[in-house]
Amino acid sequence: MEKEKEENIFKKRILELANTACYKDYPVCSDFLSLGEQTLLFDIQKQFPPVNYLVWGGNDVAERKMICFSNASIEREQFPIGMLKICPTNLKFAEKLSHRDYLGALLNLGVDRSKVGDIMFDEDIAYVYVEQSMTDFFCTNLEKVKHTKIKCEPVFHDVPFEQKYKEITGTVSSVRLDTIISIAFQSSRSKMLSLISGEKVYVNGILVNSNSYRLKEGDIVSVRGNGKFLYEREQGETKKGKIKVLLRKYI
Repeated sequence: MEKEKEENIFKKRILELANTACYKDYPVCSDFLSLGEQTLLFDIQKQFPPVNYLVWGGNDVAERKMICFSNASIEREQFPIGMLKICPTNLKFAEKLSHRDYLGALLNLGVDRSKVGDIMFDEDIAYVYVEQSMTDFFCTNLEKVKHTKIKCEPVFHDVPFEQKYKEITGTVSSVRLDTIISIAFQSSRSKMLSLISGEKVYVNGILVNSNSYRLKEGDIVSVRGNGKFLYEREQGETKKGKIKVLLRKYI
């Protein structure tokens, strides 16, 4: 009941944003939305008034995204998304920092999760999408990540970001969701079934709770707590008639 109540409050808030943009005639954007919230968003698309909308998170592979509503055309540059560059002040004494470490340091400043988007890495540098109005706050107050002293500064230009992948191959009897994710995360099919039934698996940002869902080439699959991969393509069949598949797991 509590979950349903929270979902209804979220849907109502999104519809209020859409109506504001449509009937008061000025563009409005949401905060960063989780994959679960984006699924709810697509559930209520048909309830939107006659208004344009666009979903964007800062780059083409971002998971956390904002939605912007406007009567006029919407460009990506209109989204109130800023970027931070965070790096150790002294690499020699820096710890090996993870996504969880950076996110924890940002949220420990008392900021809501909805103000922080995706975190990307380039060697020892973290690039973080944040709500633009929060950029100065983070740069002023973020001094450490775990025990590592860091420098935090805004970025005012596009950062060329090339997603790094690990290629994974395997054979399956069919391209069902449960069999493919068991290959991607090298785990048992039964464990993957529990993740699907536990509403932790998303395909192209949409929650999928059917283990028999058939993946298509180019689908991006996110499994909460495990990671994300691209279902690249089929690579023919084995002599025993099994399908050879190629995946690209995000690293």
